[in-house]
Amino acid sequence: MTTVTLAEIDKSLDIVAGLCTEPGGDQFYPLFERLEQERKALLARQDTRSRIAARLSAQAAV
Repeated sequence: MTTVTLAEIDKSLDIVAGLCTEPGGDQFYPLFERLEQERKALLARQDTRSRIAARLSAQAAV
């Protein structure tokens, strides 16, 4: 499985946003929305990893 970075998603959002402003660009709205969802999901996974690491660190300190 290929890991996509936040920077790659953001760059893709920038590109697709530009396409959305062109004539007929509304066909790219679903792609833009999907990229936004993927970005949100990636941030949520990163947050979860941080909380897990914090919990494990706190347990190790006890």
